[in-house]
Amino acid sequence: MSATGFITRVWLLFWLLAGAAHAHSDASGFAEEMSRFGGGSEAQGPRRYAAQVRVDPRHIAGVVLKVNARIVDLNDLYVGRPVREGELLAEYESAELETVQRSYAETYANMEYIREISVTAEEKLIEGRMNLQWRGLYPEDIEKLEQSRDPVKRLRVKSPRSGYLLEVNVTEGQVVNPGAQSGLFNLSGTTLMRIASDQAVTVDVELPLAVAAGLSPGDTAWLYPTPSAPPLEASVAEVVPLVEGSGLRRTVRLEPLASPRLLGLRDGQRLSVSLQPEQMQQEEAGHAH
Repeated sequence: MSATGFITRVWLLFWLLAGAAHAHSDASGFAEEMSRFGGGSEAQGPRRYAAQVRVDPRHIAGVVLKVNARIVDLNDLYVGRPVREGELLAEYESAELETVQRSYAETYANMEYIREISVTAEEKLIEGRMNLQWRGLYPEDIEKLEQSRDPVKRLRVKSPRSGYLLEVNVTEGQVVNPGAQSGLFNLSGTTLMRIASDQAVTVDVELPLAVAAGLSPGDTAWLYPTPSAPPLEASVAEVVPLVEGSGLRRTVRLEPLASPRLLGLRDGQRLSVSLQPEQMQQEEAGHAH
C-alpha cells in the first residue's frame, strides 16, 4: 500500500467516526429538549398550562370623593385588607362641603317662612338633602346638621360593601380635587380606593379542545403563582362556550377556593395551571418508568 493510500484511508475513518459522534450528540440534545417541554413518555413533573388572573368589575365597588378635600386620617388601610360594609375607612375635611352645609342649614332653619312664599319649598329641601348625600354626607350627618345647624367638619368615608381592598390611592394629608363639575349631580370625582368581593377574582386558562371537553363546573384544578411555589386549589367555574374562529383552544374559568386577598392574587398576574395534583402526576411518572 502506498503512503498516499494509507493516509486517505485514515482520513476517511476519522471522518466517519466524527460524523457518528455528532449524530449521537444531536439525538441526545433533541431528547433533552423534548423532556424539558414535556414531550415523550419519559417526561417528569406536572403538565401545566399558562393562565392569567382576571378581576370582574361587576364585583368591585369604588369609594369616590366628589368635593375638594384633605384626607386627615386613614384607618390602617393597605391592599388586601378585609373590610366590612359600613366600616370607617377614612376621614377628611372640606371647606367646600362646609359651605354647602351652611347653606342647607339656613334653608332648613327658615323652612316655615319659605313654605309661605314658595310652592316648591319641599322640593328645594329634598334637592338640598340629595346634594349633601351625593357630595359625601351620610343620613346621620344630615340629621345632626339639621338639629345643631353646625356643619360637620370632620367627615367620614365608610365601606360601601364587605370584601377586601383591591386598591388604595390616597395617603394621609393628601389634598384631592374631584375635577370640574358640569351639572348638579354630574362629576366623576376622585377614586380613593376600590373594594372587591372574594368572587371578583377568577383565573382564565386556555386549554386544548380535547382537554377542555373533559372538564365541567366543580372540577378541581391547581394554581402555581410561580414555578417553585406550592399549588393553590381552585375549582372550575365555567367552560366558556366556543366562539367561531376561536382556534384550537378553549377558555376555562377557575375560582380559587381560598380568598384571593390571602393568596395575594392581582389583576393581570400570570401563573400556570395543572389539572392533576402533583403527587398523582409523580406517581404516574414513576409507573411509566
